[in-house]
This record gives sequence, C-alpha cells and structure tokens, in this order.
Amino acid sequence: MTAILLRSLLPIFVLIALGFALGRSGRIDNRNVTSLNKILMDIALPASMFATIVQTTRHELLTQMPLVLTLTASLLILWCLVFLIWRKILKRPAANAATAAISVALPNFAAAGLPLLEALQGPVGHVRASFAIAVGAVTLSPLTLTVLALDTHQSSGEKSGIASLVAAFSRAARAPLVALPCLAVILVMAGILLPSSVIQIFRLMGAAAAGLALLLTGLVLSAYQVRVSWPIVSGIIGVTILHPLLSAGLGLLFGLEPSAFAASILLTALPAGFFGIFFALRYEQDVREASAIVLLSTLVSIATLTGSVAWFGGAG
Repeated sequence: MTAILLRSLLPIFVLIALGFALGRSGRIDNRNVTSLNKILMDIALPASMFATIVQTTRHELLTQMPLVLTLTASLLILWCLVFLIWRKILKRPAANAATAAISVALPNFAAAGLPLLEALQGPVGHVRASFAIAVGAVTLSPLTLTVLALDTHQSSGEKSGIASLVAAFSRAARAPLVALPCLAVILVMAGILLPSSVIQIFRLMGAAAAGLALLLTGLVLSAYQVRVSWPIVSGIIGVTILHPLLSAGLGLLFGLEPSAFAASILLTALPAGFFGIFFALRYEQDVREASAIVLLSTLVSIATLTGSVAWFGGAG
C-alpha cells in the first residue's frame, strides 16, 4: 500500500515543490504565467484528455455506466453545494464561487487518479479513471467556464439575460478543454477508431500536461502566502471527507458492484485538482483560496487516501 500511495502522491508533492522553489528563487517569473496557462489549458490538457478517453471502447463505457452516473451526480451535487455556500452565505462574487466550487468538486483525476486506480485495479482501473476525467471535462468544466464568462461580462457592464447565458455557454463549449473531451466521448460512442498515428500526436501534445499543471501550481503558490480561513477549511473538508461520503451514498443508490463502488470512493477521496487555479488565472480572478485548497487538501489526503486505500484497495 505504501508503494501505491508513493506512486500516486509523491510526484504531486515533488513537482509542486519544484515549481514553488523555481518561483521563490526567481528562476521563473511567478507573477506572469499567462502564456504557460494558455499552453496548458488550450493545448496540453485537452490533448491529454482526448488521447486518454478515445482509447476506450463503447463497450467499456456502457459497462461502466453506473460508475459514470455516480461520479457525474457526485461532482455536480458538490459543485452546486459549494457554489451556493460561497455565493449566498459567504457573499462572494459568482466567479469566485465558481472557482472555489470546481476546486472542491473536481478531484485530481489525471495526476493522481490514473496511477492509483491502475495500480489497484489494473487495466479496468485505468478505464475507470479515464471516464472520471471525461466526466469532469464534460460537466464541471463548461459549467464553471459559463459562470466565469457570464460574471466577467456582467462586471464589464453588459446586461444579463438568456442571450448572455447562451453566449457564455457557447464560448465555454468551444473551449478546447471542453470540446476535445466531448469529441472523444462522441467517437467512443459511435465506435469510431482513430489511427494509432493520430492518437500518438495527441498523446505527445498532452505528454507534459500533468507535470506542467503541477509545476504551474507550485509557481502560483510561490507568489502568495497561504492563509488558512474557514472557507478554505470547509473546502478541504468537502474535498477529503464529504465527497467520498456523497459518492458512497450515490454508489449504493445506483447499485454499483463492489469493485466499481471501491473505485468511486477512491476517485472522490483524491486531493483537489488544479482547474480552479487555472480557470481563475484565465479570467483574472484571485487564485489564493483555490491554491490553498489544492495544497492543503493534498497534504490532508495523505491520511484520508491512506485510509480509503486500506479499506477499499482490495476490491479490484
């Protein structure tokens, strides 16, 4: 179990720490990361997701549909819950609430989920983690981007309304981070197999995605002092405790078989992903709270994920 956790979590800590050290030492400018963020969000991550998803099959998708439904429901419920708390109780702007919501609700499927499930459940674990990545890409990404685009345009004086909502959603749907994973899912459902040479192109484009994302997370963290507040503490509780419990309840509701039920718990027990940070950077929002949630949930997950692996790791 120790080896599995080291394989899943140690690279996250090392790369975040490296990015932090590079930023604090001045080797890389930690304030002007817009170009790096665009490379990551518009090229590397979309290509990586596309290559991962498109290599699955329609049969695998249909077989894993109860797990897909469980993950979809848990991600959307937690996103909406966090968004409403930050918006209505904490009185935060919609854009800030949306970046907090995706930070809490979308685990680090790519960097931690793939190696963890593959180590515990073999090839089927890789497939399940791949569909988890797809679920996040086609649900929470467009939802968050729509809110960010809508809030940004309202802040600039544009009127709100159905037309603005439709325009914001249209822009979000065209973003490579949403469009390419959606295209991959469509190809899988249609049973269309791409040539291996085409997949290799996307694989190479996305090869640096996880590493660059973690390095960039460290760079962003190095530019600010992490402060613990009640909103951040509540976010960490949401990431490490509430999400696995919510997934367990939904897994029972959807009747997941034991290994799929274990996968749903393990995937939702992962630390927070980095989308909240990079969406905030893209729309020039404050990234300090999203960064703190990512860093501190990764630290806390050493204990919570260890417990999850010990309890559910044998259900392969």
